[in-house]
Amino acid sequence: MILLKPTGGLCNRIRTIDSGIVLSRQIGQPLQVLWTLGPELNCGFHSLFEADPQVPVAEAPSSPPPTWWLLDKLVFLREYARYRRKYRRVIFQTQMNRLIRKHYDFTQLRRYDSIFITCCSRFYRPQRKLQPVGENS
Repeated sequence: MILLKPTGGLCNRIRTIDSGIVLSRQIGQPLQVLWTLGPELNCGFHSLFEADPQVPVAEAPSSPPPTWWLLDKLVFLREYARYRRKYRRVIFQTQMNRLIRKHYDFTQLRRYDSIFITCCSRFYRPQRKLQPVGENS
């Protein structure tokens, strides 16, 4: 299973989810999206998009943004450790940037039975699967 937590603003999240959908189908793993509300985008997924029945989306409030660099680092380390205990492969934004620069073959992730990805980047071939809701279209 892939748990994908897109970050950033709306366009960043669309690119990330689009990549996650294509990757999950390529490697044969189910995808679940964790959509967090926060200062960069405080709008629920289901207010913006029609859900794909094959891609469940859970919404959660984001923790308040840290105000100091050290606190930011501590929050990151705690979050990384929590996901690392639960998932066999964990990819955060910094590592994602390195993988993209090195032209990593993301289909290699099929060897892991549980994957957590959080980023704001298009990391895999896009397919444009998200559909706007009602008046947003």
